[in-house]
Amino acid sequence: MHNREKKGKTLEEIYGVEKAICIKKQISKKNKGKNKGKTYEEMYGKEKSNIIKKQNSKRRKGISYEEMYGKEEADRLKKIQSDKKLGKNKGKIYEEIYGKKKAEKMKKMHSDSMKGKNIGTKNNGNKHYKWKLLNKDKLIIVMNNFFKYEKIPLKGNFFKNKFIKKEIGSEKYIKRKLKNQEGLTLDDIAKECDSKFKRIGGRLGANERFILDEIEKEEGVKMERQFTIKVDDGTIYYGDGYDKENNVLREVYERFHYFGRQILKDQIRSQKIKDMLGCKIIIYNEQEELNKMTHKPLAEFS
Repeated sequence: MHNREKKGKTLEEIYGVEKAICIKKQISKKNKGKNKGKTYEEMYGKEKSNIIKKQNSKRRKGISYEEMYGKEEADRLKKIQSDKKLGKNKGKIYEEIYGKKKAEKMKKMHSDSMKGKNIGTKNNGNKHYKWKLLNKDKLIIVMNNFFKYEKIPLKGNFFKNKFIKKEIGSEKYIKRKLKNQEGLTLDDIAKECDSKFKRIGGRLGANERFILDEIEKEEGVKMERQFTIKVDDGTIYYGDGYDKENNVLREVYERFHYFGRQILKDQIRSQKIKDMLGCKIIIYNEQEELNKMTHKPLAEFS
């Protein structure tokens, strides 16, 4: 039979069943150990390996582990799968889960699959990203550059900035790393950069500014506005006007401070600030102070 006539035919079709078995045994003996540790892709190429895998999958469909591997090996494999689902393998090394022989094979396959890929990368689907190394010094440099262009930015704008995302990472990543590695907050870093973030809902309003300005003139003191105070539990507060020289914090309370839960919240806040700074706190009622100073209703200053 010529080679053209043999093309596409199985050994059984060419030589008959009996002779085909003998030839297969000879081929198997000759090639024994040659393909050990190799993947289908390495042996047959990508296209053929996909066909073989599909055939194997169809062949095994409906066949139990016991039929494929025998009872002892089937029980072992089932236990591994069960432990994996229950999370029992968490923290274990390959040798403890699969045994030494299989562990070595898996490590080699993993090592080969990672050859030529960037060191210090993490896999996210088919994309590879460089690990972002976050430390205090790097963050200070990056934030100093950011504050050159954004004088008092909102934190939200900081985290959304493309430059920050590229150089440092996401909001969640930055907060987690700062807390775990340095025990700091972003406000602490901003302070070291001689800057600060704008507060939402805590902006220095026209009435508050006017009242504090008048107090400075009358009492001859100088106050730092929106003074940042980090208390023992890590909470950050902003004092309306802090007189460092006399260690006095002055707070201007709007109408909402005198109702419901806000009263208790303010009492707790004041006590924490006192414990932290050891300062005296003077509270001014916004409406009363405006009436006293100008004899005009609040609406005219809003």
